Amino acid sequence: MLNRMSASLLLKSVITVAAAAVVLMLGINAWGSWERLAMTRRISRVAEASGFAFTALHNLRVDRASTRRDLLADATIDPGEGKRLQGLTGAEMPALDALAAALGNIAFADSASLETSLQQSVKTVTGLHSEAWDALHRPKAERRADLAKQYWDEETALLETLDRISSALTDSIKHDDAYIDQLMELKELAWLVRNTAGDASLMISNSMTTGKMSPEVTQKFLGFDGGAEALWAAVLDAGRGADMPAQVKAAIDKAQQAYFGADYKATRARVLEALQAGQKPEMNATQWAPFTVSRLASLLGVAEASLDAAKAHAAAQHDAALLDLILQLGLLALAVAIFGAALLAVGRRVLQPLQAIRDAMLKVASGDLSAEVDFARRRDEIGALSGALATFKQNAVEKARIEEEQRGRRAQAEARQ
Repeated sequence: MLNRMSASLLLKSVITVAAAAVVLMLGINAWGSWERLAMTRRISRVAEASGFAFTALHNLRVDRASTRRDLLADATIDPGEGKRLQGLTGAEMPALDALAAALGNIAFADSASLETSLQQSVKTVTGLHSEAWDALHRPKAERRADLAKQYWDEETALLETLDRISSALTDSIKHDDAYIDQLMELKELAWLVRNTAGDASLMISNSMTTGKMSPEVTQKFLGFDGGAEALWAAVLDAGRGADMPAQVKAAIDKAQQAYFGADYKATRARVLEALQAGQKPEMNATQWAPFTVSRLASLLGVAEASLDAAKAHAAAQHDAALLDLILQLGLLALAVAIFGAALLAVGRRVLQPLQAIRDAMLKVASGDLSAEVDFARRRDEIGALSGALATFKQNAVEKARIEEEQRGRRAQAEARQ
């Protein structure tokens, strides 16, 4: 089959195949860089949305328990407590709005139904915030009887929706990056600790409202407290890695001192002892809430530090992938330009001269000595062929002259004869 191909076609085919192989290899590398870029962009978006979700989750849990307790109280709300509640709603609602906006740019499982549930719950809770705030400034007799229950139920539904969204977001980037998986796992563990510890603190807060902690409630408290201790041990184990960011380790140390430190445990033990004995503890529910919430916030700080580290790692990977993509695309464009220039150069410097020499040789061979090629000044094979053609043409001219002279002498001889 090769014998049937012209040298021109064979040369072009070799260059084209080589170009296609190089372009394909560079194209595959560029596509890999593009996929890594898309992955890091998705991780960054998930980490940012998860941060909004955790801010809302923490404040909603505190808001739910505090507002319900205040709605069930006989007196109107204390100005200091009102300011604290406004701070909670002032943090959770912007976080919920930011989360709703961020979810529109992320693909995850059941996104449509979860986003719809979130929007409906936020709308309902927003209305309840307004009603509850107005009711807290009125005597208990003027408040809607089921407002406290509805407030608790609706915020519980919103918390469950946020938990599902947070889990779905984490699942959407699982196995994309091992280091990100490690940080997201630590984030989930830290939130579980905060969640479980919050339930334990709620047992104390509710008992302060009733004035006594029953044996059943004590057992629930011990269960939540033991669960928080076990989960915290898992956090400490996960945070021991040598590659764990310094900010995460610092957040773990801070939470260890704030929530699991001797001072907080001693105060909580005294409060528990007084409540179990039916005595008045050293602080009431309004004082206990900010005291324990600040400790719970340190647990949330571990989750937030893990998310921040994940975002920083994703940003670094994004920059590296973007640089690699630019490099691969630049090499791809350069390869296309080089092979295009090679084809053009081969056509002009080799194939076209060869065709011109071939045509000239055919003309000279047929007796047309007017054919001209001007490649003799070249120092390559084309120049040699052009020189050979010039020699062949000169020989043909000389031969024609000799033959003409011989014909002339024969004509003269025949005339004399």
